[in-house]
Amino acid sequence: MMKKIFTMIALAMFLAPMVISCGGGAGSLGPAKTELKIWNEFKAGNYEKGMTLWIDNLLPKENKEMTAEQKKEFVKAFAQKAEEEVQTKNGGIKSVDLVSEEIAEDGLSAKVTVHVVFNNGTEEDKSSKYVKQDGNWYIDNNK
Repeated sequence: MMKKIFTMIALAMFLAPMVISCGGGAGSLGPAKTELKIWNEFKAGNYEKGMTLWIDNLLPKENKEMTAEQKKEFVKAFAQKAEEEVQTKNGGIKSVDLVSEEIAEDGLSAKVTVHVVFNNGTEEDKSSKYVKQDGNWYIDNNK
């Protein structure tokens, strides 16, 4: 299970659109606001805080098997990978802007797209999928 999670996140981080969402304690913010909050942590260089927010907002079934120690190691490893990718490859993040927040008619799923401009001039649109459970939004990591 951990190998699957690591593989999915590695792909999600920079090989495919980053999957970021809201849920758990951040569920009241809504998908777009939470996504922007996480991206802005990355922009500010707070990679561990951004990854912690990301993990805390995974669907409960996706993160329930992680112990506190596993979560800590996971956050540290992927925060370092994100920092290397963003800082080394792209020179950091210049700006993050909301492109769209599309909530399904039934109100149980959503897609958020942000536009990321890196300091080296590279620009990318990143889309995230969400599901709503028990009144909270969560990352749908099962694309």
